[in-house]
Amino acid sequence: MPFEFKLPDIGEGIVEGEIVRWLIKEGEHVEEDQPIVEVMTDKATVEIPSPLKGKITKRIGDEGEVIKVGATMVVIEEEEEGQSGVKLEPEKPRVDKPKTKPQEPRQTEAPVPAGGPVLATPAVRRLAREMGVEL
Repeated sequence: MPFEFKLPDIGEGIVEGEIVRWLIKEGEHVEEDQPIVEVMTDKATVEIPSPLKGKITKRIGDEGEVIKVGATMVVIEEEEEGQSGVKLEPEKPRVDKPKTKPQEPRQTEAPVPAGGPVLATPAVRRLAREMGVEL
């Protein structure tokens, strides 16, 4: 089954990259995580690895060509499941359940001292005075 490998999002704000050098040829067999192409962005030059094991049936783009993030770079003919053991299925989102119960909300009001002066900064005292609030 052919798999279209697209240029992944390499980093923050990167929207395109220039193909510097192909590390594979059409018809060549690649292993999973084997570097297949060098791509230069405005931030760095990186090697893009193969996402799976198989045979490269088509390379899209020539060296020096600029390609957009999300554009197909290569088509890989996956090996049969019995040969590679790789089965690509969309990952299901993992939902972790909390291991402990949520804590009760804490009391947010400060205790009122009995009979003594209220502790407040001068700015708070001025604001209270302006708003007509008695501390």
